[in-house]
Amino acid sequence: HTGNLNGVKHFALWPLAQAARSCFGSDEWPADVPTPAAWIEFDVRDIESATSELKLLGYRLLVEMRQEPWGQTATRLLSPEGLLVGITCTPSLRPSAGNNPGGLRRWVLGVGVLRHPGHGLAAAYSVGS
Repeated sequence: HTGNLNGVKHFALWPLAQAARSCFGSDEWPADVPTPAAWIEFDVRDIESATSELKLLGYRLLVEMRQEPWGQTATRLLSPEGLLVGITCTPSLRPSAGNNPGGLRRWVLGVGVLRHPGHGLAAAYSVGS
């Protein structure tokens, strides 16, 4: 089980339709927005500051501070390279203060999109530092 390996915590699949729903409220990725070639997420402690900095730098945000049903707060954008980039805050991925006397850890999540005729899937993994 990968949960027992130091630094490796999760593996998941995310259908492109669900990414579209999270970004646009529809199961279809909009025709006028490039379909992402891959997906990567960075989980941060302060989502509000990270979102503000992205806006100050001029990034066009697809989603700003969206509360996901699983407890994650997400800001998402498309990078110039075609990546769907998520800046997130996911409390369930962080050890509680009682279990981690040194404080919260920073987590980096990465995902690659697999293309199949008619749909796409994303494979996710997380690495703790």
